[in-house]
Amino acid sequence: MKQRWFMLILLICCLLSGCSEKETQRGNEYFIYGLKNGTTRLETITYRTDTIDTQKLIEEILDQFLNLDEKDVTTVFPKKEWFHDYKLENKILYLDFHQDYQTMDSVQEVLCRGAFVMTFMQVNGIESVSITVNEQPLVDKNGNPIQTQKESDFIDVIGKSLNSNSTMNVTLYFSNKTGDSLIKQTMELVCDSSYTMERIVLNQLIQGPEDDRCIATLPSDLKVFGVSVKDGTCYVNLDKNFLTETMDMEAYIPVYSIVNSLAELPGVQRVQILVDGESDVMFQDVISLKEPLERRLEYIGGSSN
Repeated sequence: MKQRWFMLILLICCLLSGCSEKETQRGNEYFIYGLKNGTTRLETITYRTDTIDTQKLIEEILDQFLNLDEKDVTTVFPKKEWFHDYKLENKILYLDFHQDYQTMDSVQEVLCRGAFVMTFMQVNGIESVSITVNEQPLVDKNGNPIQTQKESDFIDVIGKSLNSNSTMNVTLYFSNKTGDSLIKQTMELVCDSSYTMERIVLNQLIQGPEDDRCIATLPSDLKVFGVSVKDGTCYVNLDKNFLTETMDMEAYIPVYSIVNSLAELPGVQRVQILVDGESDVMFQDVISLKEPLERRLEYIGGSSN
């Protein structure tokens, strides 16, 4: 009889131990939110850790978030150098970024903010997340501060693409075959409405022309970190490939391919080109990008339409 009771107690202990182990394993699983490749949809990868200390856990998850680079899911954050610091205060996690954070277009910024919030709200001790830029509250397009947020504020972006398709005509400027003149081309595009018109124009310039009488003016692997328009100036933040991957054409062609194309859009009078967030640079030692540039009609040599 005693032996039966002993075996029963031993069995119960084993079951309890197994449950405890499963609970511990679940408690150490975190979903890192990233961008589904080629889409405007957030997806997750599972990250497991034994770390319990909140501060260490924040740093660990932050490292995973900023360096996420899986086959189908990558970090939604354009450049990890834009991240400045964090602090946890009164159960609010403050994530502070450099000024370049504000160069992202609206869709990219919402996805980025949503990914941060939904990732870190899983950490015990965090009840909301606040995004700041240079230690000042992030503001919306109307200049109103964006309050602290929770995962429920982003329920509409989980597993969904922020897009629908529509058709629009855009005017773009590519290069002629000899690389010394811009050719105007009007194209009808099926567009992803999750992107601004400015971003759509840049994406098509990178993709290149449809007409074989024209050639592309920008590197095919050029990355656009952000596009925004303020007071008539369109700010375009490109990666360093814009400077290092030279095209076989006059220096003014790539620059004014961007400027003239964007200036065709309503509300854009001038274009400020930045490279890795910096404007105080020279393009091919010929054109200064320090100040915004206006369209130059004298570089246009014809139309392919």
